[in-house]
Amino acid sequence: PNISLTLQILQNGEKKSLAPSNFDGGSQTCDKGLCSFPSTSIFLASDSLILSFAAGSSSVSSPLFSVTAGALTSLSFVQEPAGIQFFGVFLLPHPIVEARDKFSNLIHVPYNVSACFQLVNQTADTNVSLCHSDSFFSKLCSFGVCKFDNLYLKLSPARGGLAAVLHFHTDAMHAASASLTSGLLSFRQSSPRLVVTQSPFRCRTATPCSQGLVVELQDAGGYQFNNLQPGFSFLPVRVQIASSSTNASVLRLNGVQCPCLVPLNKGKAVFDKISFDRAAVFYSLQLSLDALGLDAIFSDAISVFGPVVRMELHSSLRQQVALTETIEFSLHLSDVNTLSVPGVDVLMKTVAIGASDQKTCVFALEPLTSLEISESSNESGMVEFKNVSFTRFYGCRLKVCFEVTDKTLVIDRLKQSNSVCSIVFDVIHDSPTSLLLSPTASQWTSDQMPLAPFVVSARDRFNHSTIFSTAWVNL
Repeated sequence: PNISLTLQILQNGEKKSLAPSNFDGGSQTCDKGLCSFPSTSIFLASDSLILSFAAGSSSVSSPLFSVTAGALTSLSFVQEPAGIQFFGVFLLPHPIVEARDKFSNLIHVPYNVSACFQLVNQTADTNVSLCHSDSFFSKLCSFGVCKFDNLYLKLSPARGGLAAVLHFHTDAMHAASASLTSGLLSFRQSSPRLVVTQSPFRCRTATPCSQGLVVELQDAGGYQFNNLQPGFSFLPVRVQIASSSTNASVLRLNGVQCPCLVPLNKGKAVFDKISFDRAAVFYSLQLSLDALGLDAIFSDAISVFGPVVRMELHSSLRQQVALTETIEFSLHLSDVNTLSVPGVDVLMKTVAIGASDQKTCVFALEPLTSLEISESSNESGMVEFKNVSFTRFYGCRLKVCFEVTDKTLVIDRLKQSNSVCSIVFDVIHDSPTSLLLSPTASQWTSDQMPLAPFVVSARDRFNHSTIFSTAWVNL
C-alpha cells in the first residue's frame, strides 16, 4: 500500500501539519503488512513533534517526541550596531547575534562567542587587519541568542577618527566554528565635557587642602581632549563655591579669593592650593568652561573641618595602677560642627601632682620624658595610645594629659582648651600571687639547719616583688 507521511506539531493542544520542507520521509518498504521508513529525516528542532501515517481512510500517529538542533554552523545578526560610533562608548544599538545549525534551528546548548574589532585601512582598498590586541571580548551564550551590551573600542581617539568592523567567531564544543562580520563602523570622538577627576580632600579652615582639585576635558568615552585645535588648548576653567553648600565661605586659590580661572594644559586644569575660610559639613565646587558652553559641573561633597573644640577621652585607667600594668587611652577629636578631625598630632604627657612627702616625688628631678608619646588622629578623628605602662614608682600621684600640638587647629582667641586630662591615680604594688622562701631545701637534718634567717618574698602577677603583711612558714 502507498502510505503517506506527515510531520505535525502540537500547539495549544492542537495538532498542526508542517510544510513538507521540514522533513524528508525517505523511502518506505512494506512486506506482509509491515511497513518501515528507514531513511526519514526531520529538519525542524522541537519538543512537540508527531509523525502521522495515512493509507486511504485509515491513519495512525506516533507518540509525542522531540528533535534537538544539530551542530552550530552559522552566526547571524538579530541587531547590528549603527555605522557611526564613538571611541570608548558602548556600541549602540547593542549587537545581538544568534547561532543556528545548518537547518536554521536555534542552538540552545551553551556555546562561546568571541568578538573583536578589526581596524580598516581605508587608503588600501578597505584592507582589514587582524583583530586588534586590545579589543577582545568573549561571552558564554545559550538559548540561541547572545547580546553584547559591553562592546567598545578601547583605542584612544585618532585625529579624524578611524574605521573598523566587528568580527564574531565561535568555538562551540563538538561543532565547526562559525564567524560573522559587521558592516563598516566609523569611530569618532564625541563632544567634550568637563569631568572632575580629583576632588579636594582633608580640608581645614584657612589652610590648603592636602589634595587639590583636578578637572579634565573628556569625551563620552572618558578619553582626554589633549589635542585641541589651536586657540582651544589654553581655555580657562572657572571654579567657585556652589550655592547648594551648607555654609557661606570664601574660596581661595593660592590665597586669592575666587571665582578663579585656571587654563587647560593638554586637556587638564589643576587647582592645586584650594582653601576655605570657614568650616562646614558640606561644600561643593561648581566648574564651568564658558568658551565651550559647559556649565553646572560639580565636584564631590567636601567637608572642611575647623579647629578642635572637643576632645572626648576614654581609657581603662583606674585610681590605682599596678606596676607595668598595660593601660589604653583613646580620644575622639571634633570641631564646632561635630566633624571628626583627622591628621591632628596629640602629645600624651604624664604629670605629677605632688605627694604627702615631697622628697619622695622624683618628678621634679626626673620628668617622665620616656612617657611622652605623640600620635595622630585617623580619618575617624580617633587617636589611640596603646600599651602604656609605668615601670617604676615615683612617689607621686599622677595623671595623664593629652595636648593638641598643632596650634593652627585650636581657637586660642576664644580661649578654647586644647588639652584634656585623665583621673588622678597612684602606681602601686599589685597583690601578691606567689611566695618564695630562701634558703630552700627539700629536707634538712638537725645539724644542717641554716644559721641565717629564713626570707619570704612575694611576687605579683607581673613577677615583681611586692609587699605583704603576714606569711606563714611550716617547718
